[in-house]
Amino acid sequence: MADRLPALAIVALLAALAAPAGAAERVLLDAHTVARRATVKGEWSQRAGAVSPLQHRGFWLVDPGDGATADGTYRFRVGNPRDGLDLTLLVRARPDRRARRLDAAVGVQIRGRRAQLVSIRRGEVSLLDERIQLRRSPRMTTLEIVVQVFGDRMVAHFIDPAEGRFLGTLLANDVPAGRGLVGVRGGSRWGQGVALTGLSARPPCDGLPPVEPDRAPLVVLMKPSDAAQATVYGRILEQLEGRPPRVAFRTDWAGLERLHCDRLPVLRMITRMPWKYLDRHYLTWRARPPEPTGRGVRIDRSYKNNEMVEAILRAYLHRFPDRVRLATVGTSVEGRPIYAVAVANDIEHAGRRPTLLLNGAHHGDEPLSVEFVLDAVQQLLEAPPGDARTQRWLDNWVVWAVPLVNPDGNHYFLEESKDGARKNGRDLDRDGERDLRDGVDLNRNYPFYWGRLGERGSHSKPHSRYYRGPKPASEPETRGLMALADRERFAASVSYHTGTVAILAPYTIPRVEGPEPNEAWTVAEEIAAKLAEHPQQRPYKVRKNLYAVDGTDQDWHRFTHGTLALLVEGALYTPLDMTERSAIVAVTRPTWTVLLDRLLEGPSVSGFVTDAAGKPVHAEVEILEQPTRNKERWHTRCRDGRYDRYLPAPGTYTVRVKASGMKPVQQRIDVDGAVRLDFRLPRGTGGTGTCP
Repeated sequence: MADRLPALAIVALLAALAAPAGAAERVLLDAHTVARRATVKGEWSQRAGAVSPLQHRGFWLVDPGDGATADGTYRFRVGNPRDGLDLTLLVRARPDRRARRLDAAVGVQIRGRRAQLVSIRRGEVSLLDERIQLRRSPRMTTLEIVVQVFGDRMVAHFIDPAEGRFLGTLLANDVPAGRGLVGVRGGSRWGQGVALTGLSARPPCDGLPPVEPDRAPLVVLMKPSDAAQATVYGRILEQLEGRPPRVAFRTDWAGLERLHCDRLPVLRMITRMPWKYLDRHYLTWRARPPEPTGRGVRIDRSYKNNEMVEAILRAYLHRFPDRVRLATVGTSVEGRPIYAVAVANDIEHAGRRPTLLLNGAHHGDEPLSVEFVLDAVQQLLEAPPGDARTQRWLDNWVVWAVPLVNPDGNHYFLEESKDGARKNGRDLDRDGERDLRDGVDLNRNYPFYWGRLGERGSHSKPHSRYYRGPKPASEPETRGLMALADRERFAASVSYHTGTVAILAPYTIPRVEGPEPNEAWTVAEEIAAKLAEHPQQRPYKVRKNLYAVDGTDQDWHRFTHGTLALLVEGALYTPLDMTERSAIVAVTRPTWTVLLDRLLEGPSVSGFVTDAAGKPVHAEVEILEQPTRNKERWHTRCRDGRYDRYLPAPGTYTVRVKASGMKPVQQRIDVDGAVRLDFRLPRGTGGTGTCP
């Protein structure tokens, strides 16, 4: 759920962009300096450390040094941006003789959270590049913008220096030529506390800092011959398919300037960065087969795409054919299979056991969630024969693992752009290309109270990150998971995500309450109590939700089948460091292991409902001491009449069974551990053998 870059990359990025470049950088405005002889329109407050308009729609311009320059690097700081931004940061600015208007300028226009590159000619503004949304924190005190102008190319980088966050990059080619001044133009909604608090300029090719491409990555496309000459400024990442031949070349912000100074042309700069160019581990291992080990397969080399997930699952099937069944539970919008494995001892004869569902990557930009599920498969299959606890799980459960629910979003995140990869691959504008507005949020697409909260819990507008789709279960990925659940009637499930550290217990929708007492909340708290300290220094806490939300898989599983369905937010962000990845995965492991133990050890009740001939009955099963509040009707599994219920605590419970065409039957039981309770109904009971 978070698209934050890893902390080390942020620190390096800020160092590369924000550090003074030596004597070549001229400070025009800071806490001790204010430029003299400014060209202004309107009235401006000018003092050391702050420049702001006294009336709106004016401009404040200064000479960047040694006469007005055409090219260079300009660093702007804007104070108190949370108070309302409406301004344009200007370079190559040329006012008319009386400073009444701007005859020409290029720059960065920021209004609210929206930023874009613009050109101004005779006072009229035209757009040079697509807009981006700046995810500013309410606590932000300063916004820093670094603008690089080289010939006909302009690049702007947005940083929150206090929080250590990189907010985005904009690029424009074919920028109008010219020389001019540098400064700021105020808009009609310039916030009262907002001020330009810093401005510096550096001419091109002078006083450049050293290049550190691996620490502060920037990727450009170049001809192979040109990139070969530039390896002192970076390194070639990969040869791209297609004609003409191109390579992806990694450099940093100083390296980009050096390419310009050495007249080595850049064909294109990648501003919407795919994960593969940030993560050297993934770039190295994505095309390699799984690495075999003495017990199975190594899975901690890198994050995974759909092909890697398939290869790992097939490797386990080959190694453990008596424990693994490989299946596809659907096909994505773009035609990618959604792979699943069922894991158990003697898998071919395990059909009457309770089932657990583990799934990851409903959101394509959360690759760490895939690792949680693959780790469970590895732990179950690679445990040594003497591990009695794991053998008991394999003897008494079937664990279904769906590591990658959203293979289209995952592919987009890893290979094309980490921005806009949350949703699936639905081409909403039907232009044949994936862009930021396309896709449906799969974890807003499930039918339970779909869209109940209007625009609060999900969104009806397709461009939203939380677009719920045109109707409930409109997406094939959603329907595939629902069909699997309808068949298996999972006793428990865990849906893995990232974005914070928490365990969510159903129901997550405000004012929709679970049974009382709610065994899902009780078991979630038992799990949280057994989780060690998280490597990202956030304790696991049980919560109803993180924010208002509807249409989630967790709530649908709970409402439809009575599944003890949890949603685990397993990390604040996906780390680049594989050691940190493994530490997070290990800490999160009890979120599924406790569920396996808890049903087997109790308090719980399980059993089968059959007719007098031993045929399964599709019957409703209730625990009278846990009344439901949303007209839930939880039924036995179709193929064998099985039901499973976790119970909140030891005690006396009444289990009531209802089937079509007969009076309810019930039985009181004393529960102190795991209880087996079967029901045999009269021969010919309605609903026998098949589901409605």
